[in-house]
Amino acid sequence: MHLASIEDSALHLRQLDPFIGALTLDRVHSGTLQPFTEQRRRAGVKMKSINNALGLVRRILNLSARLWRDEHGLTWLENAPLIQLLPDSTAREPYPLDWEEQRRLFQALPDHLGAGIAGVDRRGERVCHSDFGKTSAVTLLKKKAVDGKGR
Repeated sequence: MHLASIEDSALHLRQLDPFIGALTLDRVHSGTLQPFTEQRRRAGVKMKSINNALGLVRRILNLSARLWRDEHGLTWLENAPLIQLLPDSTAREPYPLDWEEQRRLFQALPDHLGAGIAGVDRRGERVCHSDFGKTSAVTLLKKKAVDGKGR
């Protein structure tokens, strides 16, 4: 985990503490998080920031139910509650880079990163045998990140 991620997580936990800090893990759920969500929305905090905090709680609860164990080998929670993120209508829609934007991006990237996106390895050998046609490589990568298959 990067330092920025650790600092962000610590900030989110400090913000959550007044709302759920006195609760045991088995008492944390969407209902107990509702006052936090409402207060942050009233304060004008962006949905992305609120969702980042909720995502951190969800991660902790999932780890508590699946990975983290006590001295007897039992998970800390029997089940993790469902923590739903808020819909974010303010998020910008992704868009494919045009060829000029893609060219500028590749020029700004270090060689080893630009080559990986372009479908070649560090020696310049081709690793992707797709015919991109008129679709940019960055567009295909964005699609792959969305559905995991690049379709």
